[in-house]
Amino acid sequence: MHARDKAPVFVVGSARSGNTMLYHMLLSSGHFPAYRAEPVVFDLILPRFGDLRSAAARRKLMRYWLRSRQFRRSGLDAGQITEKVMASVRSGGDFLRLVMGEMAQAGGYERWAVWGPDNLLYMPEIKRQIPEALFIHVIRDGRDVALALNRRGFIRPFAWDQNYQLMVSALHWMWKVRSGRCYAQGFAGDGLIKGKVKSVVKGGLMVNIGVEAFLPASQIDIIPPKDLQQFVGNTYDFKIVKINDDRKNVVLSRRELIEQERSEKRQKFLEGVKVGDFVKGNVKNLTDFGAFIDLDGMD
Repeated sequence: MHARDKAPVFVVGSARSGNTMLYHMLLSSGHFPAYRAEPVVFDLILPRFGDLRSAAARRKLMRYWLRSRQFRRSGLDAGQITEKVMASVRSGGDFLRLVMGEMAQAGGYERWAVWGPDNLLYMPEIKRQIPEALFIHVIRDGRDVALALNRRGFIRPFAWDQNYQLMVSALHWMWKVRSGRCYAQGFAGDGLIKGKVKSVVKGGLMVNIGVEAFLPASQIDIIPPKDLQQFVGNTYDFKIVKINDDRKNVVLSRRELIEQERSEKRQKFLEGVKVGDFVKGNVKNLTDFGAFIDLDGMD
């Protein structure tokens, strides 16, 4: 089997879109352990129990998790899984990989799959912690989804929106679909995503990448610019660096791309130059002990 054939699979999408059905279809293939529960690692466990690098946080997690439906349906031995979690888990990705890996091994499987609509909102963080993860984004007609969400009362509008429950349900579907497509675009190819700077806000810029995202001032350029207004209205490539759980938004970086580009230019320059060569450059700064020269992005 190729590495991709052994990669874990995450079924994501707006609620009432067919996530459960598709997940059960995967299980019926006979290549995955049957875990009939949402793991709720990134959307519930991490916000609730915090940094799992802390032994105290891991002990507290296991104290509650062993009483949960998630544990009961795993079929794992409480003592053995607790020992392994305390010894090796340092993140939500570690915890999920360990639990599902133990289930897969017990059943003689080489890979595992999980489902959960809200995993869609944590795709960049899941990909960061489990780089080999694959995603199946289920998209159902928004009209059907909105009606189903509204009928089941899954989406609860604010008091001032009570007369627009169906519209709010439709907006929820649209937000989930746009978020999933946006993150998938970031995973494809070179991992970059295009976005247009919308406005200046406290601490940085707001960027439209299909969904609203935040670009901290420290991540705009190598040297943080003083005038942020100059970027408004412009389109750039960005890298998704994390999901901000407190503010529920996406955090971007442009600085990392610039640093990577400069590093590549530096490497190319050093490989093609030798002592005695004449090269052109721009004087950037004069000091008492000499001058700093810009050689095509390299000092």
